[in-house]
Amino acid sequence: MFLNSCFIFASASPEILPMLPQCYLVPHDEASGGAMLTIEKMISLAEENRESNSDEFNYASNAFSETPPPGGLPANIIKSYAARLNQAAWVYDPLSASYWRYVDDTTPENEGKLHAEIDRLTGRQLQFENIVVLFVEQKVFEYQQIPIRTLLDWNLEPGGGGFAVLFRDGMKHDIRWSMKAREYEKETGLPRPIYFVDADGNPAPLKPGKTWFFVATPYSYVTNQGDGSWVIRYVAPEGAK
Repeated sequence: MFLNSCFIFASASPEILPMLPQCYLVPHDEASGGAMLTIEKMISLAEENRESNSDEFNYASNAFSETPPPGGLPANIIKSYAARLNQAAWVYDPLSASYWRYVDDTTPENEGKLHAEIDRLTGRQLQFENIVVLFVEQKVFEYQQIPIRTLLDWNLEPGGGGFAVLFRDGMKHDIRWSMKAREYEKETGLPRPIYFVDADGNPAPLKPGKTWFFVATPYSYVTNQGDGSWVIRYVAPEGAK
């Protein structure tokens, strides 16, 4: 999706690692797996990548607007449940017109207890103007019992598409995601990032700002709890542990 980009990541399963373009690999065995990339290193990587890739490429694939899509249902609180020790929530703040993020601490004694997630650089709570739930086909292509490990393949290939849910401006909207080629892709032969449309195929505008993606399976569900409260429940694909 991101031609000529610089992919920075912290290790991967042995089966996956050789498939990934390694612009920079953060050592996963440092700081008990919590090693971070310095801002200075990130800046130098960005400069090096820009110099080595002179071809222009247009990443713009989505519409952004301060005006939300028509209709929708109130969505002031969004809770997500991926697993017993993997829960989170977003609470809408009308003053900033964004969702503030809360997370658990992944410990059994504090199961389901959420606290504000803080940005390490700014010391402020994370906020997102858009929360997007993508319903994507997922399948297990390897399962290992000792240690327990599941490798999943997400079907986010060019030409694909599916249902999605957009939360913005305190409202919930049913939309669709797409990786189908449009005029730019057909003329240049270059793929662009995922984009969003409404039921009629018209652009579904995101709010200018930051977007959080929650990738769910098609059998996961988003449930209206009433009073503007919603729950995202992730249902793992068959064979996953």
